[in-house]
Amino acid sequence: MDERSIFRVGLLAWTVTFIGAFLDMGGALGGTIGGVRSMSHFVLWQGMAGVLAVFLFVYGRRFDVRSVPRVASRVPGILLIAILIAAALFWATAGMITDGTIELG
Repeated sequence: MDERSIFRVGLLAWTVTFIGAFLDMGGALGGTIGGVRSMSHFVLWQGMAGVLAVFLFVYGRRFDVRSVPRVASRVPGILLIAILIAAALFWATAGMITDGTIELG
């Protein structure tokens, strides 16, 4: 296999795990236990996608600077950073909201 084929397989694997994280959340059993279980599945899938995103980011350095594969290798990493920022913002603001009211102090 040449470099582009390995990159394409890696990008396909990342796409499957990234989309799989959202599809697996739809099977929640309901209630608190089902919600926690589906969130843990989401985190597991996104963790696998994150490992693949780092691999693709590093592997993309083999291609020319402004080539399509090099730019495509950056997209999974950018989406990983966006999800991490969203999760951090959710966690930071979740402590301010109690009983439907917002406490700022």
